[in-house]
Amino acid sequence: MKLLIVDDEEITRNGLVSAINGMELPISEIKTADDGVSGLDVLRSFHPDIVLSDVRMPRKDGLSMIADIQEIAPETCVILMSGYSDREYLKAAIRLKAVSFVEKPVDFDEIRTALLDAIEESRAKNISREHRLVHSLARANELALELTSPLKDDTDLSTQTLSDIKKGLTSGLYFTTYIIKSTRSLELIGNNKLHDMHTGFSAFLNQMHMDQIHVIKHDQYLIYHIFSQREPETSHLNRIGEHLKNELKDTNPFFIAAGKTVSGIENVYKSYNSAVILLQSSFFYDFNCVLISGDNENLTLTNAVSDYSANYRDALISKESDRICKVEDMILASFSDNHSLLPNQVKDMYYRLFIVIDEVYRELSIHGINDFSRDQSVIDLVQNTNTLSELHALLKQRSASLLSAVNNATTESPVIHSIKNFINLNYSRENLSVKEISDHVHMTQTYVCTLFKNETGQTLNQFITAFRMNKAKQLLADSNYKISDVSQKVGYTDGNYFGKSFKKVVGLTPSEYRDKILL
Repeated sequence: MKLLIVDDEEITRNGLVSAINGMELPISEIKTADDGVSGLDVLRSFHPDIVLSDVRMPRKDGLSMIADIQEIAPETCVILMSGYSDREYLKAAIRLKAVSFVEKPVDFDEIRTALLDAIEESRAKNISREHRLVHSLARANELALELTSPLKDDTDLSTQTLSDIKKGLTSGLYFTTYIIKSTRSLELIGNNKLHDMHTGFSAFLNQMHMDQIHVIKHDQYLIYHIFSQREPETSHLNRIGEHLKNELKDTNPFFIAAGKTVSGIENVYKSYNSAVILLQSSFFYDFNCVLISGDNENLTLTNAVSDYSANYRDALISKESDRICKVEDMILASFSDNHSLLPNQVKDMYYRLFIVIDEVYRELSIHGINDFSRDQSVIDLVQNTNTLSELHALLKQRSASLLSAVNNATTESPVIHSIKNFINLNYSRENLSVKEISDHVHMTQTYVCTLFKNETGQTLNQFITAFRMNKAKQLLADSNYKISDVSQKVGYTDGNYFGKSFKKVVGLTPSEYRDKILL
């Protein structure tokens, strides 16, 4: 704890400092001042837990200083000293809620007792303050969540509710909701970082006479309700967006959307909803962008989506890279500036294009295993993308893989091709066996194993394990999948066995591999 001694006599100040330092009390730092004016100046920068002050001093006496302290730092504990046994001073000390009143000349044992009492009271105040703060933060989070929906008719929620949380507010507030969408769990940022971010954001807003309450929703959405007594200017809204952007630049990739400014706490949900709608258009922008409501207010959504499947199929069948790139560029250009479409409409079109690649892969009779399977992996791949540029890059990557496969097509026998495709379609089943594969190609197990080993250099079981581990690596790159889910998806019901098998093939445990690629 920190102690401030205020006395106009230097000998007294120095004597008290020396004596208290030898009392083995939990006081870490002591500062002094020579009168009430200086005492207040030191208090503002030093923030003491306890003030030990003389009553009679020049410029500002102890009683006046203590009255000011109660306004500036009401949690500070006070001990008064006086060389005059005056009932009026004692009454004033009681009125000002001083912990103790010590007569001069001071008795150091009495000072020690008074300090022990003040230390206990300070601890009690700190505990009480922490409890109030926790309750206040919990109520603020609760309120922030409530404001994302229309207030119920029986909800007794007025501006006074905010005043209880943010002291000093009056009626007639303006609200603007900012939503931060993180592409990964906000837990990855860390509680300390988030706490510092909230504290720093409040300090930034206070410079513009604004404040905020916030809540995290669905683990990936951080919602800030900004409020002020004056309607914020556009420049202020832009500054707020840039501040949040700078705070988050070293964390997860993100998008920020600011809703319309509304008047009255009962309309906050409208600002929130407009931010939600605006956030959908973030799909057409790059990561870490800031969208302010107003830019896209007059857009009319359309159900018409151009189907490029036929053109894309013809380009792929031609096996001409220039022609394929030309069609892909046309597809991207048609969607890049067309914000009248919803992201899901665009994703549905791209899903069809991915399927076209899959179909062309088979139509060209390219031997080998295609990257696609008949499960929901293509749907997952498309739905888990956050931006159009990210989705288009995946499409180009897949078409490039197709061309590479065309150019490097092997002379693999139809039997081996059939076996590999069968494994591709069934690797997620735990009971996939050599016998089942042999039955599929209508051959004996011995012959199939010998043929496969001679043509590929791997045993069937080695190939199945390697294939499953490659699929596992793809899934581990997506933090939305738990490791136990990955294990199930690649045919392992026993998570421990999956972990050992993965480490044997990859050299890292699944969690180690995920940590490495997600850095």
